[in-house]
Formats: sequence, C-alpha cells, structure tokens
Amino acid sequence: MSTTKLGVAGLVALLVMIGVVIHQRQERGFAEQALVAARTEQTARLVALRADNERVRAVEQETARLQKAAEEARAVVVAPPAPVWDPTEEGRAFLGRNPEVKRALANYVNASLRFQYAPMYRALGWTDEQIRRFEETRGRGHTMGYPAGNGKFMSMPYGVKIDPAEYENDYKAAMGGEENNRRYSEFSRVAQAREVAADVASALYFTETPLTPTQADQVVKSLVESRNSGAAAKVSQYDWNAVMAKSEGTLTAPQLEIFAAKRARDLFQQALNRPRDAEGKVIVSPTNPRK
Repeated sequence: MSTTKLGVAGLVALLVMIGVVIHQRQERGFAEQALVAARTEQTARLVALRADNERVRAVEQETARLQKAAEEARAVVVAPPAPVWDPTEEGRAFLGRNPEVKRALANYVNASLRFQYAPMYRALGWTDEQIRRFEETRGRGHTMGYPAGNGKFMSMPYGVKIDPAEYENDYKAAMGGEENNRRYSEFSRVAQAREVAADVASALYFTETPLTPTQADQVVKSLVESRNSGAAAKVSQYDWNAVMAKSEGTLTAPQLEIFAAKRARDLFQQALNRPRDAEGKVIVSPTNPRK
C-alpha cells in the first residue's frame, strides 16, 4: 500500500507539474500576444506621429513663405502717380522762384499795352488813373509761354489767378461804360488788322515796291471788312479769299506775292486748328465744307 500511495502521490505531483507547465506556456503566449499588440500600436502611433510632423513642417514652411512675401511686399516702394502737368501752375511756380522774371514780365506787359492802346487812350480822352486801371485789368489776360524741358511749355501768367465773374466786372468798370466798350472793340479790330499790314510793310520795306501809307490803309480796311464771325472766327480771324480779292486792285504783283505768303501762314494755322475726330480726320461742316 505504501508503494501504491507513493505512486499516487507521484502521479499527482506529475499532474501538478504538467499543469504548471501548461499554465506557464499559456501565460507566455498571452504575454507574446500582448507584446505583439503593443508593438503594433506603437508602430501605428509612430506612423501617425510622423504624419503629424510632416503636416507641422508643411505649415511652418508655408508660414515662412507667406512672411517672406509680406516682408518683400512691404519693402517695395510704390511710386506715387505722376502729377498732372499744368502749364499755368508750373509758370506760377517758376515766377515765384524767380521774382526778377516776374518783375520783368510785368514791365513787358505794361509797356506792350501802353504801346498798343495809346491811340485809344487819346481818342477816349482817358486820365492817367483810367489808363492805369484799364492796363491793370487788361494785363491779367496776358501770359508768356516758355519751354520747361521734355518738350513741354509752361505758361507764365501776369497778375493773380483770374476769377471769370470778377474779371468781367472789373473789365466793365475799367472801360467806363458800353460806349467805351464798343469803341474799344472797334479799335481792337483795327489794331489787329494793322499788325497784319505792319508785317507785310516790314517784308516790303527794303524792296523796290515798299507799301505806301495809302496801300497800308487799304489793306487794313480790307481786313476789317473781311473778318470772320461765329464758328469760323475760332479758326481764322479773316476770310482770306475776300481779303485777297479786295487787295488785287490796290497792291502790285510783288506786293501781292508777299501778302499771299502772309495768307499762306494764316491758312496753315487754320488747318492746324480745324476740329478733328478721334482718328485725326477733319470734321467737315455740313454748311461750309471749307470750314
């Protein structure tokens, strides 16, 4: 029986050992599975972390690019638009910088007015004060052109900036009434015609057929009688066909040739001054194709 008991105890011990071994193997299997799962999870987390890092780097690079672009934009100096060229304002600024030119311009305008209108002053019997007031008012319409460089011309005005309504009132007051204004208009028309006659007389002075006083008076009369009006006057003061027709019986052939040169110069100015469309073509008047 002792042997039997020992055999049973040994069997029990063997079974216990076998159970322990099986349990240990099961535990090792569970541990290995847990380790594999942990490694799989760690790998997945590493992949996600790398993806997050790539996104962070992309954002950082884009941020750096935008900052650089912003800094470059701020560094660029935008040139202000070029100021609009104003010939009169440029002329006023020039006179402000050069007071001696401004004084010389005032002297020139005053002397020119006195030379041009002295006969009218005598005819109207004006006093020195009336003359001074007229010349001061009339002078405000005078300007002097001068090259400012780059193919541009500035316009240097005499006196202060003109307000049209104020100038009109000052002009009427300076003229001293409608009758004087009418006589002034007549005198101006004659004075302008005399300037044309003076140009012709000057060109003929040293020739064998200088312009005589009688011929000069006739030229002036022809010009005054042949003045254009309305829209035609904006292109040319005179109807030169009528002027030349009236002068043929007064001037000699050489004199007419010089007079024709004066006419050609004025007709050239007419061609320049004719209204044109956007393509540069002359806009022909439906009532007078020559205008």
